[in-house]
Amino acid sequence: PRLYDETGTCHVQVLRSVGKWSIGTKTECSIMKCWVETIRNAVQFIYIENQFFIGSLAGEDVVNGVPLAIAERILLAHSNKQRFRVIIVIPMHPNGDYAGALKSKLVLHYQMSTICKGLSSMFYMMRRKAPDMNISDYICFNSLRNWGVLNNKVVSDQIYVHDKLLIVDDRVCVIGSANINDRSMLGTRDSEMAIRIEDTSHVTITMNQQPFIVGQFPTNLRIRLMRQHLADVTADITDMLDDRIYNDIWRKIADVNSTVYDMLDGDTSMYRCTRIADFNTALARYENKSALDPEVQNGLADIKGFLVNWPQTLLQHEDLQPNIATRAVIPNELWV
Repeated sequence: PRLYDETGTCHVQVLRSVGKWSIGTKTECSIMKCWVETIRNAVQFIYIENQFFIGSLAGEDVVNGVPLAIAERILLAHSNKQRFRVIIVIPMHPNGDYAGALKSKLVLHYQMSTICKGLSSMFYMMRRKAPDMNISDYICFNSLRNWGVLNNKVVSDQIYVHDKLLIVDDRVCVIGSANINDRSMLGTRDSEMAIRIEDTSHVTITMNQQPFIVGQFPTNLRIRLMRQHLADVTADITDMLDDRIYNDIWRKIADVNSTVYDMLDGDTSMYRCTRIADFNTALARYENKSALDPEVQNGLADIKGFLVNWPQTLLQHEDLQPNIATRAVIPNELWV
C-alpha cells in the first residue's frame, strides 16, 4: 500500500557502487557511469560539489573517468565555439595536516595531479589541445572558508566540503555518498549509493541570455547553494553563462575574499606556500591578526559570504607522491 496518496514530480533512479565483497554480487559502478554520461551530455553548464577530485588524469593507475569527461566536454565546447561553464567546489586542502600527515599529502598529490600539476593533468591537457583557450572562461575551482574572533584575535578555517553533488544544465541532479575518486566510483572498493533526479515539473529560466527550460528541483537546489556560498539570498546567479554574473559576481567575490584571507594568513597562506619548509618556517612565527587593527577590520568588512578560490599552487614545488616503500606497505587503493 502507498504511504502517500500523491506522487511527486521527480523521476528518481537509484545508483550504486558495489561488488562481490560488499553485497555478494558482480561489480556494479552505475554511479560512475551516470556521472560520466551526464557530464558528456551536458548542454551548457555543470555544477559540482565534492569532497575529492581525483581521476584518471592523475595517471598512476587511477581509473575513474569523471575529470576526463569534464575536460573533454570543455574541449568540445571550445572547438565548437560554444559558451560552456563548469563550477567545482571542493575543500581547500585534504582533511588533516596537509604539510605533514602522509595521507593528506598523498591525497593532495593525486588531486593536484588530476587538476593542474603534471603532463597528464586537466589543465595541461586543455592547454596542449587548445593553446588559445582561456581555461578560466570555462571552468573554475572554488572552496569555502569562514572567520571569527577569539580573544580579540581573528581566527579562520576552511568550511570542509563533504557533499557529493552533480547538477547539469539545471535539468539533472545526482546526489549521494560517492566521492570523485576510485574508492567511491569503481565498485570494487567502498560501497556507495546515489540517486539521479530529473524533475518533470519544468520552469523557464535565462541561460546564455536565452530562454532555457529546466527542472524545478535541480535549478532551485543549485541557486540556493550558490546563494548560500555568497551569503546573499537575492544574488542573481541564474545565468552562469552570462559573463557579468560569472566574472563580476561569482569570481569577483571569490577573488576579493581570497585576497583578504591571504592578508590574514601572511606567509602561511595557501596561496603563497609552494614548499613545506617555507610553510613550516612561516607557521612557527605566525601570530593571528588583531581584530582591533583598522586594516584588518577593513579587510574583514570586504568579505562576502564564504566563497574563495581553490589554491591551485599549494605545495606545487613539492614531490608529494608516495615513495616505493610507502607503496609497498600501503597500496594506492587505500588512498584514491
